[in-house]
Amino acid sequence: MAITALPLIDARGTPRQLGRAIGEGAREQVRRAVGHFQETFEWWAGMTFDEARRRALALAPHARGALRGALEELAGTAEGAGVAVEDLLVLNCGEELTCSVVPVAERCTSLAMSRPGRTVVAHNEDWSESDIENLVLVRLTSSDGSSVLSATAAGYLPVTGMNSHGIATGADTVYGTDERAGIPNSLISRWALDAPTPQEQRRRSAVDGRSRGANRLCGQAGGTIWNVETSATRVAVRKAGQGEWLAHTNHYLEPELADIEGSSSPGSRHRLRRAQQLIAEAWEQGHEPADIAARVLRDHEGAPRSVCAHPIEDDASHGPTVASMIWELEERLMHVCAGRPCEQPYSSVRL
Repeated sequence: MAITALPLIDARGTPRQLGRAIGEGAREQVRRAVGHFQETFEWWAGMTFDEARRRALALAPHARGALRGALEELAGTAEGAGVAVEDLLVLNCGEELTCSVVPVAERCTSLAMSRPGRTVVAHNEDWSESDIENLVLVRLTSSDGSSVLSATAAGYLPVTGMNSHGIATGADTVYGTDERAGIPNSLISRWALDAPTPQEQRRRSAVDGRSRGANRLCGQAGGTIWNVETSATRVAVRKAGQGEWLAHTNHYLEPELADIEGSSSPGSRHRLRRAQQLIAEAWEQGHEPADIAARVLRDHEGAPRSVCAHPIEDDASHGPTVASMIWELEERLMHVCAGRPCEQPYSSVRL
């Protein structure tokens, strides 16, 4: 599917108003996404869509305080698109509802690199092939004047992107064995995406009451990069700075989380080794971080379970690449590709 430019939804206001603007601006995409999962969720997750609604509704009350803003944004999207909010909750509890069913699933690759004056975060989003036709760009400005730029399939909360504080986040699914009923991960990622400082981003990522873990690989203009691995009950942070780089896929890298690793995915480990190899080679040669990121995100070694992942028919454990993103933070510049970056060009948009 060739999509050379994504629709841009520009919105300002409260979380409810932001969500309503997304729902109104991407009504067709939201309805299409809901319809797809209503039809396919039993194949995708081993449960009916009605059962998924019940489970998602049971998770929502765990979100309290500041996290209620993410629920308000979802409610606004449902209003704007004319769909039931509980249907959008299913989409936004995708990890809670599907990732325990398929514990070796292949989901996403993230990179962060820092040279003097050049801080880059990059991410391949691997999920459902149906998401490609529903992708939109959203530029969301909160009532306090801060803003976020993200590419997301309509109906999902933005969980990866760049904010006006010069912070970008790539989020990767991980599989801890301590999962429990708690705050859905997408709500935490949306809240963390707004964080004004690295310290606040790490605090939000580690909020108490998480349902499960996530990995968030981040950078801030000026050269700081860091990685936050969480499970439902634990957190580990790795920091780096100018002249350094980090990569992450879908398994834990920090020793303090090794005993709760729930994934034995060879694909995740291959993608990590391959990303590390390509970055290290290009880094030694002094290549530009954004150019390195594009090369890594297009890589096919180990296909079909490669960094640039293509669909595998009838394999629910495999998430093909549905979007590719590179953020140049000093410039507040985002390069985004709908679908596989080996097939589609990146287009650029500023925050």
